[in-house]
Amino acid sequence: MSLVAAANSSASSSVDTVTIDRRGVTSFSVAAPTGPSYMLNYYGGPLMTAPVNLYVIWYGNQWDSSLSQQLAFHTFLDNLSYGSWWQIMKQYKITQKMRFAGAVTAPKTGTTIDEAEIGPLIGGFVSRKVLPADPDALYIFVAGKDTLPKQMTTQQQAYCQVFCGYHSDFSDASTGYVNLKFTVQGLTCPYCGDANPWIALQMTSSHEISEAVTDPYVNQATVVGPPVAWYNEKYGEVADICNSMQGTSTNASGYTLIVQKIWSNAALACV
Repeated sequence: MSLVAAANSSASSSVDTVTIDRRGVTSFSVAAPTGPSYMLNYYGGPLMTAPVNLYVIWYGNQWDSSLSQQLAFHTFLDNLSYGSWWQIMKQYKITQKMRFAGAVTAPKTGTTIDEAEIGPLIGGFVSRKVLPADPDALYIFVAGKDTLPKQMTTQQQAYCQVFCGYHSDFSDASTGYVNLKFTVQGLTCPYCGDANPWIALQMTSSHEISEAVTDPYVNQATVVGPPVAWYNEKYGEVADICNSMQGTSTNASGYTLIVQKIWSNAALACV
């Protein structure tokens, strides 16, 4: 979406027209960004500062042969905030942990699915009390192997053509709860950081989760100011700067996860 940049407290009163892109752009060719021009600025928007509960929505009709990979992904989510990668978040006022809190399967509703349909689909699970209306939740929507490239869309942009994943939020009138936060990713795009779709899922989901906690309501923004939180007006959010750059996260026990690198203001590099 195109937004007008609002001056921050140290800036002049002039404004520039910029584009805020909350999607992870598909790419194999990634430069290694370094230097102060990539630094994230804090624009005053809210953060996800309470412990985060991660709920997975497995969307599709072909999960019978994927149980072991699904369980491994649940374990990945449960460990994501306990390694070296998550320590970078302290620079952005994020100190809480996350946990995998549950999963549901959602049959396909049609050949294609748009963001405008994903929000109500998650809201349906909430209104039926299959999933909780949890203010500290992040709902992880994963489209399966029967959702092909270009069959997911957001803002008239297509999966695997423009984005690998994105994060957003919605309000659900049936529950009266507002600002339910979610991420979207798939399993059929070969351009999302790794040829193995399950490793690519870890990279895309870590990309979007890191952005959802540091900039949860960018979808609502009309200027580069609140509700925008941590953001770089030219290069985007904490993971956009390091798009498709594969990294690892190791915890105190030596358990290692494959993740997407994120930007470190302290290191002035992707870590």
